[in-house]
Amino acid sequence: MFPSEKDLRVREERVRAAFEDVKNGRLSRREFLRWASVMGAGTLAAALVSSCGGTPEPTATPKIVEVTKVVEKPVTQVVEKPVTQIVQVTPTIPPTPVGGVTRGGKLVSNYNYTTERFTDPALITTTFHANVIRQVCDWLVKIGPDMKLKPALATEWTPSADGLKWTIKLRKGVKFNHGKPFTADDVVFTFKRLLSTETASAFKSVANYLKPDAVQKVDDFTVVFNCERAVADFPYHLHDYHAAILPADWTGDFYKSPWGTGPFVIEDYRPGERITYKRRDDYWDMGVDGKPLPYLDQLEFRSYPDQTSWLDALGKGELHLNAFDVSTMPFIIKLDATVRAVIWQTGNFWNGVLRCDSKPFNDPKVRKAFKLAMDRQTYITNALMNYGIVAWDQPISPLYELAPTLAGFKRDVEQAKKLLAEAGYPNGMDLKLQFFNDTGHTNICQWMQNSAAAAGFRITLAPLPTYYQTWLKPWDPFVMGADNWAMRATPSEFFNIAYRSNGDWNEYHWSNEQFDKLLAQSDAELDPTKRKAQYQQMCQIVSDDGGVVVPAYRQDMVAANRMVQGFAPSPIVADYYAAVWLKK
Repeated sequence: MFPSEKDLRVREERVRAAFEDVKNGRLSRREFLRWASVMGAGTLAAALVSSCGGTPEPTATPKIVEVTKVVEKPVTQVVEKPVTQIVQVTPTIPPTPVGGVTRGGKLVSNYNYTTERFTDPALITTTFHANVIRQVCDWLVKIGPDMKLKPALATEWTPSADGLKWTIKLRKGVKFNHGKPFTADDVVFTFKRLLSTETASAFKSVANYLKPDAVQKVDDFTVVFNCERAVADFPYHLHDYHAAILPADWTGDFYKSPWGTGPFVIEDYRPGERITYKRRDDYWDMGVDGKPLPYLDQLEFRSYPDQTSWLDALGKGELHLNAFDVSTMPFIIKLDATVRAVIWQTGNFWNGVLRCDSKPFNDPKVRKAFKLAMDRQTYITNALMNYGIVAWDQPISPLYELAPTLAGFKRDVEQAKKLLAEAGYPNGMDLKLQFFNDTGHTNICQWMQNSAAAAGFRITLAPLPTYYQTWLKPWDPFVMGADNWAMRATPSEFFNIAYRSNGDWNEYHWSNEQFDKLLAQSDAELDPTKRKAQYQQMCQIVSDDGGVVVPAYRQDMVAANRMVQGFAPSPIVADYYAAVWLKK
């Protein structure tokens, strides 16, 4: 029997023990409830909180900025709190208005997608690719704008008593859009491909505890994942953006065989221009009106050649969603009658890359000197226009449950010079900084150049259009880089793919034995209070010693036509359109 009675009993004991930490102040109610949802015990956790007369801390909604007022106040008043404080703003989907939803219509979006041709979902490299797939395919679980796990093709998940097995119950009555019924065979097929050495998917770094044959079919609607070690975040890993569930008869090219169980099918694809979807009539998920989702008849991701073009389309009502930045705010203000600005805190960031496998940043003193020279508040003020909160050179933002609170450090140019001298560079050094030349990368590179100069780092900027074709390959000495990271579903996912020694996307080529040991312990730790302490230690190590410079977690912005309803931005850039609708 899967799960066993022992598994269920041990899970209940763990949940009750964690609730004692809530009562003793070691965990917040929100941390407890989210952790319990990962354990598949959300109902029990909610009952425990309710029994004490409590309710979860409310989840903040995105800041809806009435753009006619933006120019009347300093920019710092637009955010939830002053930028020098920790801000936790996670968007939630607005409630359905009185009168219900309106079905039909076509929504056009120029937001968080790509029209680039790709073949295999297992090999995609951005969340923008994943958002194209999300409209056609489902994952086993969903992660909402509040960062909580929700059932999708998996309806239940239960860890074994030792944490080495996870039993997943699958949804019945679901069909792929080419007619095949969804069963456990499709789950086994999908994950065997993801974990295969031949496929070479980056999913292997996230799920480095699974072998290709780790997924066992119990019956048509039950599978068991057999882990080599206990994995506390396992259900979140099922949402890794490579892990779209494909049918066992998939032929190997997404655009030739766009087969999934999702709410839309691809109607037209023009590489570099647009992707048009149409609704399925037999999708398994239901809307608030009791009928199958999606509400829209059509969805289109459409590219525009320049800012003037998309602003014109937005003003005419031909475009409904488009990302923008502070420099575009004056133009959004002029469209106030038809457009609203949505601004929310994320864990996304631009970062500096200090390669630790060659000079000079293979010396910890040089890395520390560079970090001490950085003027973080200037970056937040000038580059982000105060739409961000300070970070201390580590990727785990306050939006994560169990996130650490680091003391940070003051800019200290004299100490930076001293460390450089001790490292053998009393007269400073010359560096080349290569980067992909768009606005965000350029801003952080210019900031690093200016901040570091006072300590003796003489940086030459070297824009490189092919940066992301060479970012993981060997570089010459005295070369550094810059990157742009989207928030991951969990700290563990971030750490394993980009900070663990030999992680697939460890662009810093950084290796720290103590960090790796703590990461392995944390990944296996099912006690949330202990994990919280381990995260604190790991983040401090990355902040002090790592090859990454993260000055701030930014706030993102989207311009939305006022007709658009049910849309909430995702902190991890996982955008679903099934429940979005257009108000007439």
